[in-house]
Amino acid sequence: MSAQSAPYPGLQEGVRLKLIEALRRRPAAEGAPAPCHPPAPNEGNPAVPAADTPPARRLEATGRTGTPQTMRFETWVPFEINAALLEVAQRIASANEAPRTPDLLYVYSPPGLGKTHLLHAIANQRGRDVLLINVVQLASALARANRMGTVPHLRDWLTSARLLLLDDIQTCEDDSRLQKMLQTAVARMLDSGRGVVVSADAPPRGLRRIRSKLLARLGSGATGELAMGSSSERLEVLRAVHLPVPVDDDVLRAIAESVGDSIRRLKAVALRTARLAKQRGEPATVAMADEALLAESGCPITVLPRPSGAVAAPPPGRGLTQVLLDRFHELERQARCEAEVALALQIAINERIRELRYGPGGEPEVLEGLRAALSLSRSGDATAALEALGPLG
Repeated sequence: MSAQSAPYPGLQEGVRLKLIEALRRRPAAEGAPAPCHPPAPNEGNPAVPAADTPPARRLEATGRTGTPQTMRFETWVPFEINAALLEVAQRIASANEAPRTPDLLYVYSPPGLGKTHLLHAIANQRGRDVLLINVVQLASALARANRMGTVPHLRDWLTSARLLLLDDIQTCEDDSRLQKMLQTAVARMLDSGRGVVVSADAPPRGLRRIRSKLLARLGSGATGELAMGSSSERLEVLRAVHLPVPVDDDVLRAIAESVGDSIRRLKAVALRTARLAKQRGEPATVAMADEALLAESGCPITVLPRPSGAVAAPPPGRGLTQVLLDRFHELERQARCEAEVALALQIAINERIRELRYGPGGEPEVLEGLRAALSLSRSGDATAALEALGPLG
């Protein structure tokens, strides 16, 4: 079996196959759901649908790019850590009646981990009795309804389906009118035995400047956090991405180990790395991946090339930590903002981890210490990361 297709150690075969299938499947040309459009608007009021209009079609107001029909359960990346939450979402989507357990599902995670995709997947499978709304778009509709005196119509329409999906609810912070409408809508849905699914960038207790009654409603149901998969799962994601030029597995593995916060950014770094290789007419390298990582983070500094493969032991009198810090300072001199400094430390640690895996000094406890320092640097605590490097020699 080739290195490209061989399972990565520690990844269950079933999970690996699901990852590959999810990333390679495309919606069929036949049998795909019809395009989603808002219900017919009122006469002279294009912003607000009639209060008595049945929800024959979904509102598609997510403010996102991409084709909603591609956002299905089959194309959602099924990381093993999110399996329980995926099962609940599929149960809600498959229900013939309003979901009873739970009536409210609150999904949260940092950006780029698939919250919007999951809500679209529920809507696409559920069908005609669902409203999918991005709260930013709802705020715009409410502003127009306030000017035109049609807020009651908008409120009635918002609760006209059997399942209400609210995307990015954290964007209602500081908007008391919108929060009041959302509180009323969620209360109506739950009190009548219908379902609500909410997505946000933080758990209910992490939301700020939101009415206590709305927070109480949002925290009254089931709460689930989406998380990034393991580095081996992330590697499988990258192996299945269509890149403009082939990228060696060692480079993909380096990207998978470096990007652990966002599926969107993970793929973007791989694509940028492949494009750099294509533009320069050279095979993709780990140095290109580091450069792509900085560029995707908004800090396009040049990363000096590093030798590939095994490296020699540190020179006499210069331990592992000093060699790593020398590399950090080499990159730090190019930095022009605090974000670049933080990324320089991550790159230096990452490089040393990769080098020790193939060269001397790669004892498990040393690698574990370096990974702990890398985790601290990614969380923004550079001081603690540098302190963690001290005992490593």
